[in-house]
Amino acid sequence: MGFSQVEQQASKPPKKGADRDPKMSKRSHTAFFIFSMEVCYNARQDHPGFSFAGLSKHIVTLWKEMDPEEKQRFLNLARTRIGTRKR
Repeated sequence: MGFSQVEQQASKPPKKGADRDPKMSKRSHTAFFIFSMEVCYNARQDHPGFSFAGLSKHIVTLWKEMDPEEKQRFLNLARTRIGTRKR
């Protein structure tokens, strides 16, 4: 490798997203996703025979039947997590 090649490599701009934390998710979690993370373990314990699809359907049913006040708690959590993300 000649001097000019080394010089060209050094002058390249850093890759896009190089300063991003690799452990951080690319998008913010939605209210439903936060709810499902919170409920999944207990639902799995309560219904050990459910497949992954069956468990997902059960969690969706719980979400749909939830009181609007309780659902608002998860919506607020999602909204605050969006505000705390680095861009």
